[in-house]
Amino acid sequence: MRGSRLQCIVIAAAVCSLTALAAAASAVVGLEYTEANNDLDTGDLTTTDALAQQQSVPPLMQDALDEFLQWASEEGIEVGESDAGAKTLELRLHPTMGLSIFASQAIEASTTTPLLSVPLSTFFARFTLLDSPMMAALAVRPVAREEAKLSLLFLYEYFDPDSFWQPWFQLFPRELDCAGFWDDLLLMELDNTSIRDAIRQLEALIEYEYDQLDLPALRLRFPDSFVADRFSYDDFKWAFMVLASRGLTMSVNNAPCTVMIPFVDFFNHNGAKSIAFSYTRRAGDASDVSSGNYDDSVENLNCAVISGNETFLPGEQMFLNYKAHSNEVLLLHYGFALPHNEHDTFLVRLHFDREKTNDPLMDLREHLLELRGIQENHPFLLRWHGDIIDPDILFALRVMIATKDQLDFLLEEGIASNSPFSVDSELVATVLLQRSLERNQAKFATTIESDEFAEQRVLRRLEETEPESPAMRGLIRELHAIRYRMGQKRLLAFALAQLAQLQAELDLNRITLDATYPFQRFQQSLHEQDSSS
Repeated sequence: MRGSRLQCIVIAAAVCSLTALAAAASAVVGLEYTEANNDLDTGDLTTTDALAQQQSVPPLMQDALDEFLQWASEEGIEVGESDAGAKTLELRLHPTMGLSIFASQAIEASTTTPLLSVPLSTFFARFTLLDSPMMAALAVRPVAREEAKLSLLFLYEYFDPDSFWQPWFQLFPRELDCAGFWDDLLLMELDNTSIRDAIRQLEALIEYEYDQLDLPALRLRFPDSFVADRFSYDDFKWAFMVLASRGLTMSVNNAPCTVMIPFVDFFNHNGAKSIAFSYTRRAGDASDVSSGNYDDSVENLNCAVISGNETFLPGEQMFLNYKAHSNEVLLLHYGFALPHNEHDTFLVRLHFDREKTNDPLMDLREHLLELRGIQENHPFLLRWHGDIIDPDILFALRVMIATKDQLDFLLEEGIASNSPFSVDSELVATVLLQRSLERNQAKFATTIESDEFAEQRVLRRLEETEPESPAMRGLIRELHAIRYRMGQKRLLAFALAQLAQLQAELDLNRITLDATYPFQRFQQSLHEQDSSS
């Protein structure tokens, strides 16, 4: 068993994906609206779980899987058992999701016995790599981010046939389905969406982090660690995204730490039905973790625990909630989009051309926007719930069409208010937003109805395609491209419907509403003061 000195590790029960990367959109004269965001029923993500039960694991993969399961058992990873002594969960090959975890026995929501327990010593993390020869090499690159260093550490261990984690790592697919690995032809399916810019931005980030590591200099200084045919940019990009898609975050000494946890990383995502995840201890630890005789036996280690807070039937796939993410984040980091994602978002950016507007009040308008925290090309979000239309976008539009008196009122009374100036000005603002969203809607080459037909066509073809084949991989990516695109169109249509409803309410209640707006009362008080003087 691999030993490691754990320096006063304090574990918080928080699970989140590795890095949230901002989505990007291009600026255009006037108002520019692009889609999606950064920020879950997997639905019929592909084919049914029944197909997974019929799916046989290829011999080479079965050998690797057997080796992993033996390693897991030897290292203290425990799978829960039923009263009859049968394992409660198992790894199976899903036709479209790869190795996934399924209930092998009926599991009740009230089950208190852990379904899976993974000791801390098996985690892939900085604190289990203290003895790695790579640590000295990375110490001379203080400018590199932790994600980049951990990616390099992962590559070193991945390429090492004698690595402690080799039985686990050999199950990782070398071809990822994250959108950044798609070919140009498939990416055309995502035209007129903000994920294209998000992919470019992520690629630029990975390239920058790779350059910061300065591999040529590291090879000269540490030739034994940096073998010439390893650690290419493509290798690094793959490793970076493996950590982004499989990594979780735990608190170590009150600081976030990225970890990969064997077995746990095979749970797929579902926000509607999910097992419970936590960090805990199997038993008390009476020794000093900083001492040379620290007892890091399985009984004393902290561990990750999976519990069943949902009911699962035999043969049903079990899921872990990756947190609430938009389809853009899911597609960018994990390679899938959900068919009806309630957490989806639509990204909107405003850009105003100073030269073309020739507006003498532009400096004052921009000052008020900056006071509100709205910068040039600021990202705004459309959502399914809560503030469906970001209040900041309506504030920005109000400011850009406001009169001098209205701008002075904002400057004097403060910029926190989301109240309109008047019904007429609010109607103008909403019409501007409506027309811009309609222009964006018109950019799509397909309709929601045609996308729904295409989705069903791909699903039928998936049932007829050989699993684990290049054709299967291409169909899966096409399916998620369609679902991402449909989600954007549906949210855009929903926001337009909300705008139409808002406009109708404004027009219907014009007199009543005008009397309630602070600016109207402010104007009335000024008029009364002028009359009395």
